[in-house]
Amino acid sequence: MVSNSAHAIAQLAQLRDPSKRQQLALGVTEMCLAQQLSPTAEPVAGELLITLSSAIDTKTKIAMVEKLSASDWAPHSAIRHFAFDQIEVACIVIRNSSLLSEQDMIALAQTGSPEHRAPSGQPAQPRSFRDRCSGQTRRSGHSARPRQ
Repeated sequence: MVSNSAHAIAQLAQLRDPSKRQQLALGVTEMCLAQQLSPTAEPVAGELLITLSSAIDTKTKIAMVEKLSASDWAPHSAIRHFAFDQIEVACIVIRNSSLLSEQDMIALAQTGSPEHRAPSGQPAQPRSFRDRCSGQTRRSGHSARPRQ
């Protein structure tokens, strides 16, 4: 059943109409947030979110990430993917998501773009990344909800 649903949703993800892709991306995001996903559904949803993110505009991606990063059960693969995305998207995830592990943050420091790295160029502690992104989100005009 999960395989058939995933296949059908993956086909929808190939839609060429930008407004339909936007609706699908936001709908899948809401589906992921409605309740904690099963261990078999979580990786499928994560892969779908990643696939959709490559076919949508930045504004929609930011809307997705603001919602996902505030959730304690968003698919980890999607959260990690968005942490390496363009800096406007990545900073929201880095600042807000409790799902990024220390290993994820170290990977950002070691393999992320210069914007994702600590100013000193050395691997940083997770907190310094979050502090750095706080300034980036303020400068870019995007606000990220603080975790409760």
